[in-house]
Amino acid sequence: MAEISENKFLLIFIAIFITPLAVFLRVGLTMHFWVNLILYLAAVGAISRLDFPPIGLVPMIHALAVIFIDRDPPATPA
Repeated sequence: MAEISENKFLLIFIAIFITPLAVFLRVGLTMHFWVNLILYLAAVGAISRLDFPPIGLVPMIHALAVIFIDRDPPATPA
């Protein structure tokens, strides 16, 4: 069973509240950050108008997907 490192645990905690920050800390200023920022801003706008409150889950799901998908290449044995 895969273990969750302390770094990932902290990113998961941040992703619950400030999703763009968690994505930025994981992948930097890449396309994933900008997509998540747009999703986050759209969700905040929708929630403030009370159109569809569960829309706030969309940026959180995207951030968790970015965190859990392993983008680090496997270590080459020396």
